[in-house]
Amino acid sequence: MRNSKLIKLICLIICLFMAISLLGACSDQGGSSSKPSTSDVSSEPSDNTEPEVEIEDPENKGDNNDGFDEPTGDSGEDNWPEDEEDDDEDYSDDVMAETLYVYNKEAPINTEYRGMSSSIYHAFGHMEDDKTGRVYTKEMMDLELSRLQDSGVRFARTRYTTLWAWDGATGGWNWDSPRMTYYWNYCRNLAKHGVSVVQSVGWHLGCHTHLVKGSIDEHGYITESENYPEDIYGETKGYESFIANCKNDEYRRMAKESLRLGEAHAQLLLEAKARGIHNISHLLYFTEPSYATTTTVHMPDSSHPAYGNEGGEPDEYIFIVQTIQKKLKERGVYDMVEHVGPNQGSIKHGDGLLRYMLERDCIDMFDVWTAHFYPEANEASDNVYYDTIDPVFESYVQPLKDVGHFKKVEFWVDEFYCRSKNAKLGVDSPWAGLQMAVGGIIAQQRGINNISLWQIFDQLWTDQTNTGGEFVNGIHACGSAPSLFISSIPRRQYYSTGLFAKYNGYKNGKSYRTNNAALQARETGSEIYIGAAQLEDGSWTITVVNAGIDPYQITVEFQKAIYQTLYRHVNNVNTNIATTAAHLADADKTFANVKDKFTDTVEGGCVVIYTGIKG
Repeated sequence: MRNSKLIKLICLIICLFMAISLLGACSDQGGSSSKPSTSDVSSEPSDNTEPEVEIEDPENKGDNNDGFDEPTGDSGEDNWPEDEEDDDEDYSDDVMAETLYVYNKEAPINTEYRGMSSSIYHAFGHMEDDKTGRVYTKEMMDLELSRLQDSGVRFARTRYTTLWAWDGATGGWNWDSPRMTYYWNYCRNLAKHGVSVVQSVGWHLGCHTHLVKGSIDEHGYITESENYPEDIYGETKGYESFIANCKNDEYRRMAKESLRLGEAHAQLLLEAKARGIHNISHLLYFTEPSYATTTTVHMPDSSHPAYGNEGGEPDEYIFIVQTIQKKLKERGVYDMVEHVGPNQGSIKHGDGLLRYMLERDCIDMFDVWTAHFYPEANEASDNVYYDTIDPVFESYVQPLKDVGHFKKVEFWVDEFYCRSKNAKLGVDSPWAGLQMAVGGIIAQQRGINNISLWQIFDQLWTDQTNTGGEFVNGIHACGSAPSLFISSIPRRQYYSTGLFAKYNGYKNGKSYRTNNAALQARETGSEIYIGAAQLEDGSWTITVVNAGIDPYQITVEFQKAIYQTLYRHVNNVNTNIATTAAHLADADKTFANVKDKFTDTVEGGCVVIYTGIKG
């Protein structure tokens, strides 16, 4: 009897223990079965056990004949002061892994790599007689200029209009007018911060073709020659035969007015030189001349239907620009600057005005060829921007390759910013900043020389109070940071774009091919992007972006040892807090004496810069 009771008691205890164990196991399985969605921006590692992902060299399919030496040297161990962590870190099984290669034994993709060093930054902030009374103080102006410099911007594109120089009393150009005085100060202040001026020559092409009245115009002496029939500066002298041989009255009028515009800019360049101003480095011919300005399409070549999306004035654009340049050459100022165009903007591929001009032997018109693009997704955190950007960037470069001028001239994406349907330009969007770094890497890998932000700061357009479209009370509100009239705290995308631009150079850097895991992302599910550049001073900058939410263990291997210490700068879009200091990330870790590889962990939603510049 006692034994029976004892046996029953033992059995009961065993059953209870098994039930408790079973409940615990079920709880563990339930906690690990769910995978975070792509819209979750948590930086915590997933509890899933993921298989390691090994990225093969795409050129050699894993045959190990990829030109990489076997690891023999220092792997770039942590040597950052006050960091007492074990460098031989043990990575848990649920951290995915990528091996990333830099093919630095190969010839560089580009030898005039300038990163993301250009932005729209108009002279408006230096106009001290705004009719609304809103004028930056010297302190505000100095603060904005210091941020411009710290963010790696070295080329500032500004609207310029002959209206600033016209003197109604004398009926001619006055280079000492109040507005021109402010413009000269703008140039000088930029020069103090190492920034060159990319000056617009005209803005709306329709103002010159007379197919539309643009909101940004030149003085009537330029665009209304019927009201100013006599030349003030003898602009058409010596061009009588050229004008007479134009194909119709419209072209004869455009010739006369273009010669006047060319003379106005020739005088401006000479006046700048006389004042000791030498940082007007580029002339950019009109913005978005490819947008249709009339419902009538005058396309001269119907065999290229894509050109029909490029407006009705490609030949007019070519004629006007060439005529302006005739005058600049005659006046001896043409070689003082570099020339930029065609600034194509209406279609998202290179088979428009860009290809049209290259195929019509206009190669010598521009030193810097351009087009612009604004990639968009449903959500800025969606890892789809590579698919959106890469084919467009490829289509921009291909026309230059087709005519044999790739690398012989520069190509800039003259306006660029990532956005989403729920986060338009000018709205706080940290993930848009991360996608800008993805776009910067793609441009680097495609051989694009430079990207120009539209734009780094919101700016008041002088004398304006309009609200609508991208404007709020006269302020063009589409930048990475608000106007200082509104707030001194940047938007969070400022920190990623600034970090990429600051450490990827602006002079004559070299960009190198990588095995960019993103190129294989559709097969592997990778969310890691890598770019590689060697700056003019020999410093290396490796950019790694984790566009996902889970951490990755990365190993970066160089085909040829670099023997350089690299400093790590990180912006995590999940944790970054914008402050009035607007300070870009300092180095938080160093990899001393890197020879042929280094290893690190990159959290989800991070832009990471490994650079020889300590910063």
